[in-house]
Amino acid sequence: MILTSSQYQAYFKSLLLSVLVLTSSFVHGGDAVVESRTDAYATAFWNSFNTDLSTGALEVYLSHWDENAERITPTIHAKGIKEIRATYQSYLNAYSDFHQTELRRMIDGNVVISELLTRATDKLSGDILSLPNVAIVEFNGVGKVIRARVYMDTRKFNP
Repeated sequence: MILTSSQYQAYFKSLLLSVLVLTSSFVHGGDAVVESRTDAYATAFWNSFNTDLSTGALEVYLSHWDENAERITPTIHAKGIKEIRATYQSYLNAYSDFHQTELRRMIDGNVVISELLTRATDKLSGDILSLPNVAIVEFNGVGKVIRARVYMDTRKFNP
């Protein structure tokens, strides 16, 4: 079958549109169901930070992390739940009354980007730490964090 120039152009446009739609869905999530589920996972994760980690219930908070997760910051790259546990234990040893306020959230598929303000009390000095930060958190299909990248001013927080 031989296509005319206008038929070829119409076919090519249709093919290009299909590729763009598929690429957009792949690259940007594009699935409202996935993003709704990711939103619920993120809400549970940040709520656990405020209710569980804040009170020292570290294991409850860690139940939101996958066994092989990574937590990456400018100062610490913790790989696996044992290293993540040790990282948070050091925070609990130095600070109390953790609270995180989420200022903004963006979702792309199974990834959440949250602008946060973290507050904690220094156990030695009693000073209240107020730390602006951004977290990029990736969840697996069952709602566990598999990777968290946290960007912060390291001059303010480095226990």
